[in-house]
Amino acid sequence: MNRLKRAISIALIAMMLLPMVALAADTWKFFFPMSIVDTSAAARTSYPVLIGTTGQSMIDAGYINATGTDTRMKLVAVDQKYMLSTTEIATVVGSLPALGQVTHDFYTGYAPVATVFPVIVGEGGYVTISDAAGLEPGNDFEIEIDGYIFTDTGADDDYLLKTDAFNIYNSAADEISAVIPSPIGLIPNDGIALDYVRTNSDWTSIPDAADFSFTDGGGNDEPFSIIAWVYYKDASSGTIISKTKAGAQEWYFKTGGADVLDFTILKLDGSAHRGRLTAAITAYEGLWTHFAATYDGSEVVGGFNIYINGVDSDTTDTTAGAYTGMTNGTALVSIGAHLEGTSAFQDAGMERIKVYDIELSPAQVLADFNGTHLATNLVAYWKFDEGAGNPADSSGNGHNATANLADWVANPTVTAINQTNGEHTINVSADTVNLEISIDGAVAGDGFDSTPLAGASVPDNGNDWVLMKDTISYMDKYSHNVGGALVTEYEWMG
Repeated sequence: MNRLKRAISIALIAMMLLPMVALAADTWKFFFPMSIVDTSAAARTSYPVLIGTTGQSMIDAGYINATGTDTRMKLVAVDQKYMLSTTEIATVVGSLPALGQVTHDFYTGYAPVATVFPVIVGEGGYVTISDAAGLEPGNDFEIEIDGYIFTDTGADDDYLLKTDAFNIYNSAADEISAVIPSPIGLIPNDGIALDYVRTNSDWTSIPDAADFSFTDGGGNDEPFSIIAWVYYKDASSGTIISKTKAGAQEWYFKTGGADVLDFTILKLDGSAHRGRLTAAITAYEGLWTHFAATYDGSEVVGGFNIYINGVDSDTTDTTAGAYTGMTNGTALVSIGAHLEGTSAFQDAGMERIKVYDIELSPAQVLADFNGTHLATNLVAYWKFDEGAGNPADSSGNGHNATANLADWVANPTVTAINQTNGEHTINVSADTVNLEISIDGAVAGDGFDSTPLAGASVPDNGNDWVLMKDTISYMDKYSHNVGGALVTEYEWMG
């Protein structure tokens, strides 16, 4: 069946498929407007679109005839060119502009017999259903996908994706998973994080150690860098990480009352400091965001950088007093709070916090944002992927943490294992209490999984619903129920 996954030169296809319309007792029409988008910089004079699986079945159904004189595939009333073999048929649209979009209305006519007529997009293409209020599933829904599913890639290919809201995907070889966001959004990476609540005075502590003090002991600073993934519920006056206490100040990375991000180093008694600030980061509230701070050890403001999602974003100097370098003090390292858990409590989810003893380059920061982890020069690395208990240090340096009230949160995820390539029905549902996945009607065993929602639901974020992206070779049916009511259903049958 791998022939079904043949790549065709479609950069991106979006379709809204309408139900069959019976015109008369002996006439049938299948109609769909197709928007085709070219993501390349070169205009194309034609664009092939694969529309069926077997040439003979298309002949039998009346979509084409055996001599090839009538394609039965028309753009308005004009026959379109086609390619025909024993395994597939394609039709062609024309005049696609570079980085542009055209919309065509295709239809087939005449009186076909009842023959499977799947939509096949091919690698690089997908079908979208435009988002609408009625499609929003919340925590009470049932979604079903029927089609030929390739499960052996293990490449996180998407069967259904509503970005940052809902995903059914190939999570590993022979595994099909579904995930929705946690109450603090769709947690990246391992899907587990610590949730810090300001009103609860949540924070995480790490014992003092010499390698958290970036000084040579003779009044000269040394470089260091900090990275963290943060989901701000409220960006005002919250600490990412800090090594400070009264009379033993060293460094901090936190937001202030104006919602600006502040990376600062201090003289031990707090009488002098140097650092850089960003503009207000309120636009990042409610989003998982990658923050990084780097310092070259030069003891001047020009040695600082703050990055947001891999982009250098600091805008303003912050200075006071006669700064003469950091001193190795005795303060604990605090995550989620300032001054050893006594102020500037965080109101955010956090994960994957790293401290390095080098100044990371812009390229290294961007690589980390894109998922490439630098394993050298780590002082500490808290993945926050345990899901229970206290966070461990993954750097190998033994800087394990104590959670101190912060709660573990995870994306509700369900997985059906041992699912081989083939025809499958994927059913994902939620009943306000649990999220479930069922493959081919399974109610137990490898084809079934269930997990508590724990307050999670699918957010209404306005993103479209994307089907068949790369992995599903064809899809026979898609149905979408919300609150027990069928909202939309597409069934590609002749």
